[in-house]
Amino acid sequence: MFDRLMHCVAAGVMLAVSATAGLAVDLADRIRTVDGEFEPVFQDLQDAVINRGLSIVYLGHIDKMLERTASAAADGAPSPYLNARYFQFCNSSLTHESLRADPRNIAMCPFLLFAYETVTEPGKISIGYRAPDLAPGEASDAVGVKVHAYLAEIIQQVADEAQ
Repeated sequence: MFDRLMHCVAAGVMLAVSATAGLAVDLADRIRTVDGEFEPVFQDLQDAVINRGLSIVYLGHIDKMLERTASAAADGAPSPYLNARYFQFCNSSLTHESLRADPRNIAMCPFLLFAYETVTEPGKISIGYRAPDLAPGEASDAVGVKVHAYLAEIIQQVADEAQ
């Protein structure tokens, strides 16, 4: 009994470690950094979505929000960003597919792309996407692969154009 319990604990630890390792790699795969000016790179990111026939439904300014709320920060530290924005959009084909896989996949929509430039590395623009939040299961996993590939393709296209 004890041996079986220890085997289950060891398997659980290995699963947790491999999931964490996968997440770290995934984060690196979701962000690209290019040299350039923020405005043109961010415009290229928006254009990459619009040129696919999609509409941007919301544009957020993290940089301005942090400036506006700096006095509320517990440590009073200034924003790490010179520029930081995101936008949301949806791909109806992938959304329908993900919701057919599992209705709980509603949490993945809308997709979110971002760009930022830090105070410590001006001229280095990082572009990336938020990982979609999908329900567990084979069908969701299958569509998740497609969603990640789709978003990674957009990020890579913009990174390649910036070179």
